[in-house]
Amino acid sequence: MAEGFAYEPERTLRAAWYTRSSHIPRLRVSRSSTTAIDLMQARSLFNRESGRALRLCDHALMVDLRWDGDERGEGVADATAFADGAVELIDAMRRPKWVAEEPELHLLPHIERACKTLPFEIDTAGVAPDGAFDVRLRWTGEGQAVGEVRAAVFALVGTFAEISTHVRQRRITAPGDEGETLVFDVVTGILGDGVFSPHGHTVRVTVPPST
Repeated sequence: MAEGFAYEPERTLRAAWYTRSSHIPRLRVSRSSTTAIDLMQARSLFNRESGRALRLCDHALMVDLRWDGDERGEGVADATAFADGAVELIDAMRRPKWVAEEPELHLLPHIERACKTLPFEIDTAGVAPDGAFDVRLRWTGEGQAVGEVRAAVFALVGTFAEISTHVRQRRITAPGDEGETLVFDVVTGILGDGVFSPHGHTVRVTVPPST
C-alpha cells in the first residue's frame, strides 16, 4: 500500500501509518477522544517506534467505517459480474412509454394484500405527474428501526416485483416531522426475456415517522 496516514472515525480513534516496506512495523495509536489525532503527533510516535524518519504523504487517506467494528475500510472485489443486468434495466428505463399505465389496477391489489400481513397501513395511493405510483404507508409495528422498515418494504415490493428490480432508499426530513421520513424509489419490470412484452413500473413508497 502506498505511504499514507489513515484516520478511522470510531468511538476510540486510531491512527495507523502504512508504508511500502513490509519490514517496517505498523503503529496503531488508540485514545478515547472525539477529535482527530494530529498528523504530526502520529508521525512523531511512529518515528520513535520504527527508529527511522518517514515523511508525511501529500494526501491523507480518510477511511470511513462501513459498519461497527470495521477495520479494513475496503472490500474484497468489485461487482462487475452483475453490472450487465443493472445496465439492461437502466436501458429499459430510458425507453419511451416503458412504464405501464394504471398502476392502481396492476399494483395496488398486491400492496393491499401485503399490508394485511405486514406492519403497514395504506395512507394514500395515487399516480404522480411523472407516472410513478406514489404510496404513502403508516408504520404500525413496535418501534421504527430503519432496518425493520426496510425489510418490510422489501417484502412488500416482492409481491409485485418483476424480473428485474431496483430499490433505492432515501431519508428526508419534512417540516413538522419529529423524525426522518423513509422514501423507497422502486423500479421493476420485464426487459424482453419474459413471456410478456417489455414494460415496467415505478413506485415511490413513503414511510413517515410514526406518531
